[in-house]
Amino acid sequence: NSADDCILSLCQQRGWAVFRGSEEDVLDRYYQAATVHNADAIVRIASDCPLIEPQIIDAIVVEYCRCYPGLDYVSNGIELSYPRGLDAGIMSARVLETAWREAGDKESREHVITYIRHHPGRFRIRNVSSDTDYSHMRWTVDTPEDLDFVRKIYGSFSDDTFTWREVIRLLRTHPEWLETNRHAGQKTVPP
Repeated sequence: NSADDCILSLCQQRGWAVFRGSEEDVLDRYYQAATVHNADAIVRIASDCPLIEPQIIDAIVVEYCRCYPGLDYVSNGIELSYPRGLDAGIMSARVLETAWREAGDKESREHVITYIRHHPGRFRIRNVSSDTDYSHMRWTVDTPEDLDFVRKIYGSFSDDTFTWREVIRLLRTHPEWLETNRHAGQKTVPP
């Protein structure tokens, strides 16, 4: 989409690898990007998760690597325990290719992991969980209320190097902020 040219320019200016593909077929875009960049494993992070946590991503990747090749997909979103919006996952290139070849329905093409999640007997899947259940919290951005919540978080820190645990502590001080988007609708993605 030509509206994304500014993102391409930024990536090129900063020397970041970039791939452009289908806007509607996200599974194809992931597969083509993985192929172009010769990826062995693919980390999936949703673009509507501005509070995504590097430590959580690292824990997921470490679990995948620790068990490789015994696992096909590792995520913290199979059984939610982290706040919604800290979801991430990693899959092998082989599993991504299988999903890309076999997934035919619109939903599986739009949501990269739907095909994998709908075939649990076929793929070796593991969930990484938080020690405490924070799944009642919503830190993703799908609605104006979500954006308002995230702006409150970012506005409370002097830079963007804060951790998710610091956000938890902040929310203990401001529990009313959790009401900002408590009833916001989550995009429908099958389990």
